[in-house]
Amino acid sequence: MNSGGNRLLVNNVSGGDLTIAGNVSLSNDATGRTLIILGAGNTTIDGIVQNGGAGAGGLTYSGAGTLTLNAANTATGALTVN
Repeated sequence: MNSGGNRLLVNNVSGGDLTIAGNVSLSNDATGRTLIILGAGNTTIDGIVQNGGAGAGGLTYSGAGTLTLNAANTATGALTVN
């Protein structure tokens, strides 16, 4: 979902993980964007979390599940875990 520039992913998968296999580009221009992941399900990102454009991209996680980042991520914005 595109929420005013930032991106929102809600994961409530029960009994398994949601896996993002490819790279995650947080922007495609000079505007820094934040990917916000919410929910009770476990989320795994196997690809690189990267800015994608000139703006500093960030990642925010809040939920009962776990967030696993498996790559050498290059995003230069904030990483926030609640």
